[in-house]
Amino acid sequence: MEKVLLLNPPGDKLYVRDCFCTSANKAHYYMPPVDFLILSGHLKKSYDVDIIDCIIDGISLARLSDMLKDKVYYAVVFLTSASSWPSDFRAMEEILKKAGKIDHVIVSGGITFFEKEKFFDRYPWLDAIQSNYVTDDILHYLNADHARVKNMFFRTHDGIQYRNAGFSSFSYPVPLYERFKLKKYRLPFFKYSKFASVLTNYGCPFNCSYCVASTIKCVTRDMGNLIDELEFIRKMGVKEILFKDHTFVADKKFTVLLLKEMIARKFNFVWSCNVHPATVDEELIALMKDAGCYFIRMGAETQNSQIFAKYRKSSSPEIISRAVSVIKRNKIMLMTWFLLGFYEETLDEMKKTIDFAVKINPDFASFGVLMPEYGSPLRQEYIKKGWIKDGLSTFDAAGEPTIVSPNFSAQQLGEVVKMAYRKFYYRPEYFLERILDIRHYKQLSNMAFNGLSVFKKSISN
Repeated sequence: MEKVLLLNPPGDKLYVRDCFCTSANKAHYYMPPVDFLILSGHLKKSYDVDIIDCIIDGISLARLSDMLKDKVYYAVVFLTSASSWPSDFRAMEEILKKAGKIDHVIVSGGITFFEKEKFFDRYPWLDAIQSNYVTDDILHYLNADHARVKNMFFRTHDGIQYRNAGFSSFSYPVPLYERFKLKKYRLPFFKYSKFASVLTNYGCPFNCSYCVASTIKCVTRDMGNLIDELEFIRKMGVKEILFKDHTFVADKKFTVLLLKEMIARKFNFVWSCNVHPATVDEELIALMKDAGCYFIRMGAETQNSQIFAKYRKSSSPEIISRAVSVIKRNKIMLMTWFLLGFYEETLDEMKKTIDFAVKINPDFASFGVLMPEYGSPLRQEYIKKGWIKDGLSTFDAAGEPTIVSPNFSAQQLGEVVKMAYRKFYYRPEYFLERILDIRHYKQLSNMAFNGLSVFKKSISN
């Protein structure tokens, strides 16, 4: 059986490269790349799959080159992101020099999807780009059955084929969990030493113009296929799940059926997910709680209703406040994300957003700066107005501000972000709440690690 390598390249930071992400984690957590989990399920039908995650194993490029010296692979699939692509492609070039033979080089990453022509032009050795990570098109491509490839970008003798036909549902075989070092991966507030990452849908039904997920049509997974994976995870003895969807409640009817099935089958998982505030209601959150949900991440963004309208965020301060109350009333931990630095904002308005965060008082808050991410409608607007150049560059969604505005400088925005962390977390009443929440050692350990991360964010970006 021919071999395929799934490679998360080396990096000097905790680069997040899956799910079209563009950031580097500054905290101590890191999740298994869901792109590779799903691809491993598809590929195991026909290939012997190796998995090397240089980030989680701390493997340098020199060591990786030695590991792959004279190795023969039918294909290598490597991850990349806007924050790390120059070093990722350099790493792949070094591997091609050292390896014995590699027939196909394939990349998966948001920036390569959105800037595909530029990458094919720049790297003649690049054979294919994943346009998504949930369909089995990679199998048809590797089998040279090009007529059946519907969603992939790849070179042929007749030129480059750009195929992105879309699909109405998806399923994937159970991933090769046993080949991922699950105990090495970490969630911010995990309860168990290992967890599984699972998708219930792909894309997002909402239209937030600053988010790349808004450009991807939302498709739900086949329910039977999803339940089969959850049954397998239970048999593995894994008790915790991270639902890695951009938003867990993409189709409420589907989600309710899933939750009821999880309860009926007595899976008894504990799990976490992302939700959009507009989907939150008492009945749904109570059902999620009964099905094992203990942690929710939710985008709150701002307190400015005009910004919600302009950037097509289907929310409002009132909707967010109500969602926070419902989640907290059901005793589910909540982290909310806030964005600072919208073009229209003033420094005073940003401070009002910080006050809003303190007022609604989620269990945890993350403060980021608005970034024109590759593939987002916001980026296209910035290019059209001449605020940024239309080209390839490194870009970290969690990094230094790149916003253009007459109302504040990048330095001022950075100072507001630091102030946000101090104002939210350096409250005696907040610290007391977190101490009283501690029930076991792992919670104390998580609190210490994340407390250190917050301290670093409050003093420097």
